[in-house]
Amino acid sequence: MLSLILPTYNRPGLLRRVLRYYEACQFPHRVLVADSSDAPAAEANRQIVEAVSRAMPVEYRRYDSALEVPMKLAEALEGIQSTYAVIGSDDDFFVPSALERGVAFLESHPDYALAHGESAYFVLESDRIVSGRCVGVGRYLQRTIDHASGSERLAAHLAQYTTTFYSVHRTEQLRRNWRRVAALPLDHLFDELLPSCLSLIEGKSQKLDELYMVRQIHSAQTARTRGSRGLGWVMGQRWSEHYARFQDLLAEELVGQDRITMEAAREVAKQAFRPYVARYVAKEVGKSRQLHDSVAIRIGARVRRVARGMPLLRWGWHLARAIRPMSRTAISLEALLRQTSRYHEGFMPIYRAVTAQNGHEVGAS
Repeated sequence: MLSLILPTYNRPGLLRRVLRYYEACQFPHRVLVADSSDAPAAEANRQIVEAVSRAMPVEYRRYDSALEVPMKLAEALEGIQSTYAVIGSDDDFFVPSALERGVAFLESHPDYALAHGESAYFVLESDRIVSGRCVGVGRYLQRTIDHASGSERLAAHLAQYTTTFYSVHRTEQLRRNWRRVAALPLDHLFDELLPSCLSLIEGKSQKLDELYMVRQIHSAQTARTRGSRGLGWVMGQRWSEHYARFQDLLAEELVGQDRITMEAAREVAKQAFRPYVARYVAKEVGKSRQLHDSVAIRIGARVRRVARGMPLLRWGWHLARAIRPMSRTAISLEALLRQTSRYHEGFMPIYRAVTAQNGHEVGAS
């Protein structure tokens, strides 16, 4: 009923870590490892998959290293027979019960296109290691968007964008949308935006009150993502060309979904996209000198370690911790480690997987 697609590229250590997590969870659904690694890492990945295939339904599929991500995902989805599918990565951890709850929700709500739940990100003390000390956890935003029309859902989505890449989808719908993305030459930000916008035009999204996913963020990842947005993105030489393709496909989908004219659909797409661009341009101008998340979290963790080494500050820390109320739905490392957290049970297998001291590096075979 559900398939998990795991794209990976030159990170055998992370692939081993996540597959061991699913093996320990006795993950019952099919896992497809879509690998476009270079030759040495690809062979290591194949061996990793072979080792866990005795305990869980996992398949290895090799792709050309030069294949773009949309084409790789479109091709991977062609072979999926299950009714539902979810795309992750080699550094993302899904809670199996939350995936199953997402499937159950979509089964009983045909007007919804996707489902997800409460999500978080974590930072390890170094980007080079596969496992070690976790120095911070934060909330990874997901949303419910349940407006009646595709036009309203598109506007709500782009006014406060959160990715739907990791949501549970109906396979046929997900396959169709990635085919359409793969058929267009777009830059990687439009590649990310387009399938999520198409999904929200086609149906509603539901955020379930259960821990659904925990992602790792890396210094290079956050720096690259922020550097490619804002002014640098909209001032690119081919931006207007890519935007025109993006707008055309959204308009086509809106015409079919809302039964409006192409002219009206183009205007809806244009107006919906404006706040998205404005927000990221403003973010780049206003925050260009700020540290990206993973570095700031690591610095904060070092400061707390030093403070806890001072008796008076340590006493104050323990007193504040004892009297401070902690919501059962809070998302932080301290909160999730507490048994009173609503998300504790789902979080702990992931926490154990990423803090086990195995000494592997990210790219190690």
